[in-house]
Amino acid sequence: MAAIWARYRGRDGTLRSRAPIVVLLLALLLSACGDAADTPAEQVDSEREAVGTSPPAASGGNTSPDEAPNNGNAAALPPDAAERAPRDPHYYEVINISVGGEGTGGGGDIDQFWKQEFPKLGTNTAYVSPRARYSYYPVPGRIPRTACVPRNADPKTLANNAFYCPEDQIIAWDENFLWSQYERYGDMAPVTILAHEWGHHIQRLAGYPAFSVQAELQADCYAGLYTKNAETRGYLEEGDVQEAMYSLYDAGNPAFDNSLWFAPGEHGSPEERAKAYLTGYQTGDPEQCLAYRQYKRGSVIEVGPYVLALAPGTKYQRLQDGTYQLQNQLGNALIRYVPDLPPQPAVEQIAARTPEWLGEGAQALDVPPEEVEINPTEGTDAVQRYQQTVQARNGSTQSRHGFIFLHVDANGGGYVVDTYAPGPPPAQDEAWEPLIQHLRVLLAGLKRNPNTNG
Repeated sequence: MAAIWARYRGRDGTLRSRAPIVVLLLALLLSACGDAADTPAEQVDSEREAVGTSPPAASGGNTSPDEAPNNGNAAALPPDAAERAPRDPHYYEVINISVGGEGTGGGGDIDQFWKQEFPKLGTNTAYVSPRARYSYYPVPGRIPRTACVPRNADPKTLANNAFYCPEDQIIAWDENFLWSQYERYGDMAPVTILAHEWGHHIQRLAGYPAFSVQAELQADCYAGLYTKNAETRGYLEEGDVQEAMYSLYDAGNPAFDNSLWFAPGEHGSPEERAKAYLTGYQTGDPEQCLAYRQYKRGSVIEVGPYVLALAPGTKYQRLQDGTYQLQNQLGNALIRYVPDLPPQPAVEQIAARTPEWLGEGAQALDVPPEEVEINPTEGTDAVQRYQQTVQARNGSTQSRHGFIFLHVDANGGGYVVDTYAPGPPPAQDEAWEPLIQHLRVLLAGLKRNPNTNG
């Protein structure tokens, strides 16, 4: 296999990989995460105790609304049973490759990535690796000591979590939690969670404010930034990004509603987190992640009965027919609501109506178009490439190419999204990738408006 972590299989052994377009995504970038506010506690393992700082007083330490009660989704095993549990050796290989396994000092591919990338953030500080990296089990005697919380913290508050403690620069993770993500979604899932926590370490070194939605979204973006870099070095295969996204979407399920650890008010909504992760992954640009320091919630536009969360720096204009014209670092896009769509599959309608939506000189390139899936219980989706050539008033010819995406609601109506670039259509499929990437980021921020009945 070309990738170092190259497997995407569920517990039943079946492949979960899908075509790249299906990343269109609904995904909450979870990385059950935290900062100084996370809830690590006491560690009695003498080998690890030598690394940790002196524990705070029983009544001291930091507290946070991020403390997550054990909601029963990943019940902790007793220490001896947990250590005896059979686990795929590839899981440990993935942890070793990405973060160097457990231990002190730096190590692993994420650390090496940030040694190269950190100077691009323009800070006056040098990169320093985290002091330590540990796994734990949320049972008495098997949780790590950090400077962040009281010694008498309830171990159950650490279940289903990974966290970074900025006071002593320790990254720790619930071994059962990361294993469950690996087992259910694939080997890229735990890598992304750890890359997010490493992002909080970067924030500490850079002096960025912590404990905010902006910090969480920026860490999500940093995880996507690392993913992109790993992909350029041949570490990923098709399906790895989906693994990360579907894993992190899991935190948005109702099963986690009783845990403030995953509260949208603290870490961002599913749409915001998906967009942040994909912004880092699709652009590979640290500047795009830095922009999240100024991110303001509520940057949305209404598209019929839908709302679209805009990425930082997006400029938009509403045209007379209700179409929104969008422009940002990823490129140009159009989105409009189409109320008169019949409740027929999108794949049966998109080719015939593409010229109508795009206007003179538009021609569909994919016949038949590709049927894709976002949420089949809410409607159908299709996508196809197109080219368009028009004659300008001065006699010159202008052309553009792009992807047009159609969503049809179950009861009719829907929306059309067009991501495009100037010039004739390229012959190589790889040259189309930036446009489909832009489409993925845009759709990650789109959801039905809860204040409408449509």
